[in-house]
Amino acid sequence: MSKSLKCTLGWLLLLALTIKPGRMMGQDLYEAYLSGDMSVWGAYIAEMEKKGNLTLDEIARVTNYEYGYIAWCIDEKRVDEAKHRLDVFISHIDYLEKQGYSPSMVAVYRSSVCAYQLSLYKKKFIQMAKEALAYSEQALELDAKNPIALTLQGNVKMHMPAILGGSDAKALEFFLESETLMRNAGKVDNWNFRSLQLCIAQCYERVEGKKRAAQYCEEVLAEVPNFVYLRDVYYKKLIE
Repeated sequence: MSKSLKCTLGWLLLLALTIKPGRMMGQDLYEAYLSGDMSVWGAYIAEMEKKGNLTLDEIARVTNYEYGYIAWCIDEKRVDEAKHRLDVFISHIDYLEKQGYSPSMVAVYRSSVCAYQLSLYKKKFIQMAKEALAYSEQALELDAKNPIALTLQGNVKMHMPAILGGSDAKALEFFLESETLMRNAGKVDNWNFRSLQLCIAQCYERVEGKKRAAQYCEEVLAEVPNFVYLRDVYYKKLIE
């Protein structure tokens, strides 16, 4: 499971930033993702937890960062922190659902909860896997143009065995549609878009080979040369 989470979200700690938690803005968190310093995310999420009395927009925002941060914690084997963050994440999802926040995004988050619980608690494997899949499908049914739901479905297709419906080619279709929707909406300077591009590169490698994946990485790096993991780890491995 940790390998899937790593592929999905591209988490690695590589560089350090020094940003005071109280002054963190979206650009700071985006730059932290590109540089690989997830401690910045951890500080932001912890600060928001202490703040309390958050607005709906603030809860929606922090929930999206929790979505990625918990995956990173699991991959880094920070189990206690992951479990704590997962409990808070679930409470935020419950609140968003009660407030009528995007049902498609709620389904995306519910799917991730199942995946995280499966990885952390190693029990009810079949039940959690089925629920994760059901929520991922529900997310698309609720909003077929939700790029995050499309990205999730792409990851499902890429990591699911072929006998159960997995398909790298189909995954690439979902990923590319998500990329187009985000780019057309101008939502490129955020971690969701850049992590999607990492997924696309990995899927290109599986479908068309290392040369196409390397070419795509070069296209991404032309836009964001400071995407450290893509530049110094994944791309470097492709061209060796």
